[in-house]
Amino acid sequence: MDKSQQDLLRRFERLVSSGRMAHAYLFIGPSLVGKTTMAFHLAKLINAGISAQDILDGRDEENAVASRIEARNHPDVQLIELEEEETSIKIQKVRELIGRSQLRPFEAEKKIFIVRDAETMTTDGANALLKTLEEPTSTSLLILTTAHPEKILSTVRSRCQAVHFFPLLPADVEKELQKTSGVQEEQAHFLALYSEGCLGQALRLHEEKFFDRKNEIIDNMVYKRNNENDLKDLGSDKGLGQDTLKVLLSWFRDVMLLKIGVEESRLMNKDRILQLRQEFQRYSVEQLDACIDQIVETFRMMEENLNVKIPFILLREKIWARL
Repeated sequence: MDKSQQDLLRRFERLVSSGRMAHAYLFIGPSLVGKTTMAFHLAKLINAGISAQDILDGRDEENAVASRIEARNHPDVQLIELEEEETSIKIQKVRELIGRSQLRPFEAEKKIFIVRDAETMTTDGANALLKTLEEPTSTSLLILTTAHPEKILSTVRSRCQAVHFFPLLPADVEKELQKTSGVQEEQAHFLALYSEGCLGQALRLHEEKFFDRKNEIIDNMVYKRNNENDLKDLGSDKGLGQDTLKVLLSWFRDVMLLKIGVEESRLMNKDRILQLRQEFQRYSVEQLDACIDQIVETFRMMEENLNVKIPFILLREKIWARL
């Protein structure tokens, strides 16, 4: 947990002890920046009676109630989120939340409901939640988390106290990856920049061996001409296609930076510096712009669930249009 989040946890501790907690919060910040983790820490402060320092020092594991909250099996702390294969939080889940919020806590001071990725609530679900936000009970607390506040109904946003979470500096993420997870320097550098300073996302990418996968993507898309089968997979697998486009964007960003004379320490793919030095001499600025524009356009079409077979073919042709 970075210093800003440590300070936030201590600030919540003071609010809890003084009885000045709001009835609903909206935690806003990038994906995997620590919003849900903070929500569960807040639940421990309220329902387990432990201190912020206990949490920061890892002593919350010694508290039976805090351990149950951490393990997601406390009856008064509920996480509402998308289930596998779901694309939205349906109104039925919201109605269940509303019904439970009207009941007294089973054993703790408050019933705490954490709605992860609240922007995925259906419009009907969000509207149903309004009544609970407008007429909260004294024994319930609602915490919504989102990376896209603009997608949440303004009427819902206005009834929650907003708390903003900010990513770390990539240099700090890089150091943390090396110190706590033993990640090699070049991998840590890439993951820190690729995750845009979100330590949680960088750790997940490391666990998924994404560094190796990104190099496979570069090899297949930049240095392999006969990649018809790869293009078919990209068009049919949205996740794979988006990962590929993001990696290619990082690659051509690096080539462009070298082209305009930026120092090599700012490159994302420093592990392939020799190839990058060769590549920036093979492209004109106009060709690099064309590649980057095509990547962005293909990503947009994929986000809108449009057919991207031809855009990927066009992208391949632009990649191979070297000088």
